[in-house]
Amino acid sequence: MAAAINVEYQILPGLTIQPEFNYTKWNDERATALNGKQAFGGTLLIQRTF
Repeated sequence: MAAAINVEYQILPGLTIQPEFNYTKWNDERATALNGKQAFGGTLLIQRTF
């Protein structure tokens, strides 16, 4: 199972930030090292247009 969410927010005209959060849970018996494990992650995009 995996899910991601992001939101684009314009702080000022021409300046946008976009945080993204990710979640993954492995439920695969063939992947024994990862089975039952969870992971969280994220990124932050800062974009300036002129």
